[in-house]
Amino acid sequence: MHVTVAICTWNRAALLDKTLDAMTRLKIPPGVKWELLVVNNNCTDNTDDVIEGFHDRLPIRRLFEPVAGQSRARNCAIEQATGKLLIWTDDDVLVSPGWLAGYMRAAENFPDFSVFGGRVDPLWEVDPPAWILRHLPSLTSTFALRQLGEGIFEFNENDIPIGANMAMRQSIYSQYRFDPRLGNAGNNNLRGDDAEYLRRLEKDGMRFLWVSPAAVQHFVPATRLNLNYVWDWYEGAGRSTMLREHVPPAGGFFRIPKWLIARYLRCRSMAIIRSTIKDERWFEAYRIAAMTRGMMRHHVHGKPAC
Repeated sequence: MHVTVAICTWNRAALLDKTLDAMTRLKIPPGVKWELLVVNNNCTDNTDDVIEGFHDRLPIRRLFEPVAGQSRARNCAIEQATGKLLIWTDDDVLVSPGWLAGYMRAAENFPDFSVFGGRVDPLWEVDPPAWILRHLPSLTSTFALRQLGEGIFEFNENDIPIGANMAMRQSIYSQYRFDPRLGNAGNNNLRGDDAEYLRRLEKDGMRFLWVSPAAVQHFVPATRLNLNYVWDWYEGAGRSTMLREHVPPAGGFFRIPKWLIARYLRCRSMAIIRSTIKDERWFEAYRIAAMTRGMMRHHVHGKPAC
């Protein structure tokens, strides 16, 4: 089997270096041909130097996508991929030695499945605060984690793979593209490009397989282990939801739907009242308030429909 691995990167050369170094320790099955595509999404740091430094250790090929945006970078990789299986990961991930082989075995042994997802464990830069650990099951998407258990089995309808660690057959990626309106582009804080893509595949009848042996660690920096980051993430998720559902902006603050304002005030008040407790009711109120704020921002700052 011929396999393509794809990474999209933007100004994280130091982390990319660690990611690529981990890939030099992959255990590639005999007779397997593979390629590694690294998409430079208009980086301004020394990303190209890092890529060049691995040419003698990895079957690496540098691609360039000048327009900012994770979805655009992913589509760039799709256009150049040649593998029967395309495996995605990120520039802040450490793959396990058996990662690629785990996906290959799953693709060969389960021909009825089109998309595969593996375990993503946290690699904390520092110990997270107690409230994050307490609410971690609800923060897996926020920190790009997936921990669904050991073994190989079909995803249930509530779970999907995550862009930091997923694979798909050529018959899929050759037909589908990521929505360029979604996903991070510079510092726009938009989310949901991989989720929207996967839900589209699911709607079209594709089946997803959980492959726990295809495991990675995702680096979580200290700068994300705080309330502000969680708020910003959910606010971005709220804006992304409006874009994904094609909700037209209202065109100004005074045109925001009253029910949105009421929900924001109610949940924000609850989150403040319970902020010293940080229990489940606090987290749910905090999460909904942040998402609602993102929806309100969409109505204020988005371009209204003509």
